[in-house]
Amino acid sequence: MENASRENSLWLSEQEIRDLTDACVIPWFSSPDDRPLFERLRAFPRLGSGKGWVTGTADSSRWDFSGSGPHKKFVGAKDPGEGWRVLMTRHVHAYRIAADVEFQRFIPSPEKLVPLRLGVVTKRNKPVICEEHPSIIYRYPTRNDDTRTLIATVLAEEGYLYSKGYVHGLRTENASPKATLALLGYLNSFICDWWVRRFNDRHMTLPVLANMPLPDWTDEVQEQVARIVSCILMRGGLTRLPGGHRLCTDGTLKQCSEFDLIARIEGFVLNGFGITREHLAAALEDFSDAACPESLRTAFNKCIATD
Repeated sequence: MENASRENSLWLSEQEIRDLTDACVIPWFSSPDDRPLFERLRAFPRLGSGKGWVTGTADSSRWDFSGSGPHKKFVGAKDPGEGWRVLMTRHVHAYRIAADVEFQRFIPSPEKLVPLRLGVVTKRNKPVICEEHPSIIYRYPTRNDDTRTLIATVLAEEGYLYSKGYVHGLRTENASPKATLALLGYLNSFICDWWVRRFNDRHMTLPVLANMPLPDWTDEVQEQVARIVSCILMRGGLTRLPGGHRLCTDGTLKQCSEFDLIARIEGFVLNGFGITREHLAAALEDFSDAACPESLRTAFNKCIATD
């Protein structure tokens, strides 16, 4: 299998391989059906290139609440009740923060972070996360044979911060809330995850993140995806993004199951890359039933057939 993967990857130049990852990783293909999809995605602008509808950059070291980190004095091991919580890898799920999973670090006085000028400000007489702070967060430790590899959600306006080595942020400077939410929908898609799995080993590194291809989405498509993503986030209890942006959605989506919403996003991803349901079927071979159960695969087929 390894030799086949290397033979299939020889059309990539040495420089492109160096650009795609930080360890000269040759993309892994498990089937002859993988290469046409890879070739198609490879032709599109990358997230970090500045040539797509949004630009994203990894934000890994803004906060470090570890025992040796520069912000350790702001945290404690005891839940103060009214303070904020520091996210670990296990707390980040697709479109959700698992607030019911045990936390180990707490920020009893988040207002003390304001003078650091790292994105926590005072608003309405309380500390909140400002618009300039990354909204999207993702698991940093991850492997290409996990159930899912790229797992992302967003921060609320208050209550949680990430920490270096566990959960990192994604800066989308000058991006509208609409573009940020649409990007989150794409990051949690199976097509995006499939691409990442070609290169990822143990961590979601800056080169892997920066070189993800972007679907060709118009403003109208971004708006539609953003409303779907908002609907999923609101079902998880989120109401405001950093900067105070209130989530809003389309009333027609309220009757849709979450699988139906996810399938709609995947349909927009396919259309944005000009790829077919056969490409999606090839990509889904990478994922177990735990990642993509039969009911979700059925939702994909219905949605794509409708579109």
